[in-house]
Amino acid sequence: MIGMDIGPDGEPVIVVVVRADGSHTVRVGDVCPVLAAELLRGIADRIIADHAPIPYPVTPQAEQLLDAEPAGPDAGRLDQFRSVWHDPAGNVFDLTLRWADAQGLTWHWHGDMDPVSGVPMLTCDQWPGKHPLDVLRAGRGPIRPVLDGAA
Repeated sequence: MIGMDIGPDGEPVIVVVVRADGSHTVRVGDVCPVLAAELLRGIADRIIADHAPIPYPVTPQAEQLLDAEPAGPDAGRLDQFRSVWHDPAGNVFDLTLRWADAQGLTWHWHGDMDPVSGVPMLTCDQWPGKHPLDVLRAGRGPIRPVLDGAA
């Protein structure tokens, strides 16, 4: 929550409330809307810059979900609740993000898993079909998350 009130110097202060479900309320009062937007954009840029590829810490409840979704004996595991893939080597992939390959093409997940290996299947606007994440990494890697439009 960012507050809006009259500060000690008599100047208006911005209020922003973001709820756990993502809904929000913004009031700028007497603050110039352009200045308020610049301030909020700067805050958003800082939050995005600090965003790690995994969106949330693993909680005991999430750990139970992870353990409940093994893809195979030697494969990774999917946290369906958070759309996070843990590969067998311990790498973590936030599947809610777009991923850029070494050539700069972006790939995204639509919820499909390879029926044989259990690995997430990703699609690319420039390539036909779906491709397993491990094959994508081996053939077009390394891959990196695309945050705020930039990889």
